[in-house]
Amino acid sequence: MDNPVIEAGILPEPGVLLLTFYPEPEFIGDDLLVIGDDEGTKLAMRPDGMIISVDKETLALVRFVNSSPERLAECIRAYVRYCERIGSCSSEAEELECVDQFEREVREIDADALADPEQFWATIVEQARDGML
Repeated sequence: MDNPVIEAGILPEPGVLLLTFYPEPEFIGDDLLVIGDDEGTKLAMRPDGMIISVDKETLALVRFVNSSPERLAECIRAYVRYCERIGSCSSEAEELECVDQFEREVREIDADALADPEQFWATIVEQARDGML
């Protein structure tokens, strides 16, 4: 089986968000397709297409990532655009506007990805806002 995220047209450069996508995903349990990892958790797709992160050992849900592989791919593209823009900012105000634009893009792509402050993309936006990325 091919990886649905790879099929969606995105393979981030190595190191982008510490994401790795497996060329040949594998099923764990009865219904989770492990498609990659973020160096802390496994990224898995449920039968409904939802992308979640699960604990590497227990396979317990850690957090929601995206509603579908396509939306995950689009959010990664938004993050890459953010990284390109942030490098040309010359003030803190410009940097904050870049973060705000990134957040708006993620919200337009997949509002559920920002519905809870503990979700994957919400924490990425928070880290960007705090200057940690």
